[in-house]
Amino acid sequence: MQQDELAELESHSKSLMSEAEKTNDNAAFQKNKLDKLTEKLEELRKKTLSMARKSGVDSAKIHNPIVSKEKPCCTDDTPFLVDEKIPLSDIPSWNELVEKANDRYEDDIVLEDLLSAEDFQYCIEDIDRIESEFSKKTKLNKVDIAFLMISTALQTARWIIIQKLMGELGDDKSERISSDEGDKRKKKDNEKWNKKHDNREHVNSDKYPNWKEILFGIYKREDGGKTNPGKCPYDAQEGGPLGFDDGGKGMHRQNTLGHDPVLGWIFGTANIMTCTITCSRRFNYGTYRVVYPGARFGERILAVLMFQEVIESIKEDKFRLPAALFAQYAHLKSDVFTERGLPIPLMDTFSPDLAGKLYSEQYDSLCLVKDLARIGAQAGFSILINMIISVMHGFFYNPNEEFRRDFYEVRTRKILLYSNAIATSINLGYVGVNAYTGNVGEALKKLDLGGLLVTLWRLFSDIRFITRVKEQFLKEELDKVAAKELEDLDNMFEKQ
Repeated sequence: MQQDELAELESHSKSLMSEAEKTNDNAAFQKNKLDKLTEKLEELRKKTLSMARKSGVDSAKIHNPIVSKEKPCCTDDTPFLVDEKIPLSDIPSWNELVEKANDRYEDDIVLEDLLSAEDFQYCIEDIDRIESEFSKKTKLNKVDIAFLMISTALQTARWIIIQKLMGELGDDKSERISSDEGDKRKKKDNEKWNKKHDNREHVNSDKYPNWKEILFGIYKREDGGKTNPGKCPYDAQEGGPLGFDDGGKGMHRQNTLGHDPVLGWIFGTANIMTCTITCSRRFNYGTYRVVYPGARFGERILAVLMFQEVIESIKEDKFRLPAALFAQYAHLKSDVFTERGLPIPLMDTFSPDLAGKLYSEQYDSLCLVKDLARIGAQAGFSILINMIISVMHGFFYNPNEEFRRDFYEVRTRKILLYSNAIATSINLGYVGVNAYTGNVGEALKKLDLGGLLVTLWRLFSDIRFITRVKEQFLKEELDKVAAKELEDLDNMFEKQ
């Protein structure tokens, strides 16, 4: 009897265990399905939040679609998968996460490995949205367009009026003097300086001229005598290197460093003290002794030797140097207003061919000075107009209506940049048409070079300013997005 009962109990027990196993298998299957459903719902939630961000809707107002039998659907205040908060103590430390990552991934991880294509697309679209917002806020309105038209009209009228008042580039309307008149002015200046320092003793030397001889241009002759006053060694022309006298008598000014308005203060002064002449780059900067009478080229020497003799002469009498400097000053001053004038400073050093061409066409240093004055006036008035437009446009700024002051400044910079560019384009077009239909040289004289330089300067400075403001705005907007994401992340954890 007991055996039958035990057998029945054993059979019943096996039946119960079989049913329990089936129940467990079914529960595991259902749990697996629930987990997959939860993952899909979580992906759907993320996509919903992403779409909400892109459309400008606050993600906190998106309801969570997961509903629990025990708990109601998530409210606006808790837009997460579940209402239950995660304890911060359950979150691994940064070092622990780094160790696990290093154990699992041996290669270096880059940003592309962490973000999906959707993440990158979201970033691109977000940046496009911010840039579009910046463009809308800095777009020129009707008032700005009016300022742009006024500024463009003023800049265009400016280069036309300045050409009428000051002449075109390359024009030389000054009254030139003859070489004889220049020599008279030099003699007058030298006598005035000598009278001021007449009580100064001079040291005579068998090798070098004293300070009075240097001042008045008196040098030893081959026959043992001395030249008449008024001689200058670097005016020598007879017996020079091949091609030195090409182009006529006045070309020696182009071919010698003593006549250069800048280098002449060094080489011309040394030539006067040592009775030598130093040629330009075209003649390999050759230095020669000058022989009198006749002011002829003599022995070629090294420039180093010439400067050594300058030092020796100064050691004998220090006053020889100021006398030579004043003689150089008087010589350049007497030549600059003559018909041939002085060559353009340093031009021969950089481009001998261009320097020779300009000088042969009688474009000298005096023409350059006048052109620099014209260019300075062009640039100066252009800058003045820009300042006036900038100040006047600033008076229209209304802090109650404008988004930000620096955004208004961007609009001001756009007005100035566009107006200068348009006025310069009109001038370049005018010059180009005249060059195409006539003489190129005459057309270039009408070039608004000063305005062009100001336009180029504005092109760099204004674009740099606009770019800086745009980058700052982009950074601020991205920081807002990051701050919102961090706030949503913080809400998932328990408050400590």
